[in-house]
Order: sequence, then C-alpha cells, then structure tokens
Amino acid sequence: MNDALSRAALAVSAAEGGGVFDRLASGVAEILGVDIGFIAVFADPARSEMRMLAFSLDGRIRPPFTYALEGTPCAAVVGREFRCVPAGARKEFPEDDLLGKLGLESYAAYPLNDAAGTPLGLIGAMHRKRLRNVALCEAILKIFALRAAAELEHGKRKDTLEALRSISPAARRAKILRIASHSATFSSGARCMAPIRPSGAPAASFSG
Repeated sequence: MNDALSRAALAVSAAEGGGVFDRLASGVAEILGVDIGFIAVFADPARSEMRMLAFSLDGRIRPPFTYALEGTPCAAVVGREFRCVPAGARKEFPEDDLLGKLGLESYAAYPLNDAAGTPLGLIGAMHRKRLRNVALCEAILKIFALRAAAELEHGKRKDTLEALRSISPAARRAKILRIASHSATFSSGARCMAPIRPSGAPAASFSG
C-alpha cells in the first residue's frame, strides 16, 4: 500500500510539460495495474457530453474522443464524489457503449473540481477484470486528481490572460480585480488536506 502511494506521488510530481495529462492517465493505469486510465472534461456548454482529454488503453495513449454523459458511470462522479463499480459494470450500465465494446468489467473515478468547487471533469480507471482493492484505488485516484485539477485550472487562467490581451485597458483592469477578489475569497476559506491514509485496505493487487 505504502509503495503504491509513493509511486503515485512520484508520478504526479514528475508529470510535466505539454503531455502532462497523458502522463497522468498512463500513471493511473500503470500503478493500479488496470487496462485503462483516463481523464475526461466537459465537451459542451450544456455539459451533456464529455471529451477524453487523455485515454491510456493497454499501455498506449489513444486519440481523444467525445461521449454522451447520460447512461455512463461518469454521470454519478462529475461534480459529486468518488464512485467505484468493482464488478458488473457492463450489466449496471448497458447503455455505455465503451464498456461493452472493450469488454470492461470494472470502473472507478474521482471528480475534478477547480478551487471554487466548480466541476471540471473526472479522472478514472477501467479494467476487464474485477477491481479488488477499492480503498487504495480511491486513494491513488485522489492523488492524481489533485494534480489534474491544478493543471486544468492553470490552463483556464492562461486562457483568461490571453483573452485579457484582446480587450481594452479599463475592461482588463476590471476583470483582473474580479479574478483577484475571487482568489482572495477562496484562500481565506481554504482548508488543509490531511494525508491520505486508507485503512483496512489489503496490500495485495488492485485487480485480479
């Protein structure tokens, strides 16, 4: 258990550069020993579709794609909480084409939110066999989720700064003040997160 958490912390700190999301998805799959590691974000303003920002399948990064949120286990995760279907995922979600096409048996995912708590997407794992160590799976995904959410929020700030360059100085100052005010409000109410220490979880493999 401690070895897996250490590996996760190392993978998260080492993931840098333009392919950071691919590295995080691959890290999830490798450490959990599962067939798929993924990161998905909202694809449309209505938030009815998701886009696979990073999708590691059988040790290889695959091209991004979109999918409908309704009828998938992701719908119970985004903006909510960790969800795990250790077995029988295809039977529980018969409308999920991905689960059926790839013959996936299990699913686990953790929500991604920005600093204000606004949902951004999710990070997760899927496997063709049963997931056995659910508690440790949650702990690993939580570690990766913190980094993925931070990267997504960094990207949003970068986009905001680029947009500011295209507006008038007065409007730019007003927008910067609004952003600064929001950040200050969040910082004053922020709470420190305690170290993740799953209890009662077997130290054996995650799947079998």
